Amino acid sequence: MRTIANLLFAIFIYIVLKKKTKLSLTLRFFLLLTLSYNLFWFSGTILQSGFSNNGDWTYLVKESKLAAIETPVLIFAGITAYYFSMKIVRSHFAEFSRYFRNFPLKESIYYSYFATTIAAVIAGLFFAPGRIHAAIEGLLEMLGSIPILFIKFWNSPEAREFEQKSGNTFNAIIVILFILFCLTLGRGFVF
Repeated sequence: MRTIANLLFAIFIYIVLKKKTKLSLTLRFFLLLTLSYNLFWFSGTILQSGFSNNGDWTYLVKESKLAAIETPVLIFAGITAYYFSMKIVRSHFAEFSRYFRNFPLKESIYYSYFATTIAAVIAGLFFAPGRIHAAIEGLLEMLGSIPILFIKFWNSPEAREFEQKSGNTFNAIIVILFILFCLTLGRGFVF
């Protein structure tokens, strides 16, 4: 189940953020967003399986002794996963705002969310065996991360000023990786 990979990756990022306190602003923000999207995607798939009676989690519950009450179990598990995901994400963003005063955190999260949604739809359009369906799937995947838009942000008075540096190398790497992802979507690398 790929959603377990989302949870495991989120746990890994959580540990990195807890252990490495000297991360750069750009890297810390990138890791926070990645943590958020992985936790919300994990939570969203559980909830979606509960409401649609379809998906990875539905099959898992059908194989267990909980098959008779699968819908309420999955809905409860999804809501619980979202609750804990929100607590984790909120605490990490609160810590972030303590370190970097005047960083436009709310705007940065909004812009990154909408840019990621557009990128997910564009990436879906590159998926050869069903472009429109894959683009809609990309949009639906981003709906699972909508809770990130409702996190409350505040700035701590003891926070240090942040220095905004040009991240052209970082941005170029992200663009190249995104293009490679789009070109290999559904096909993978052939050697």
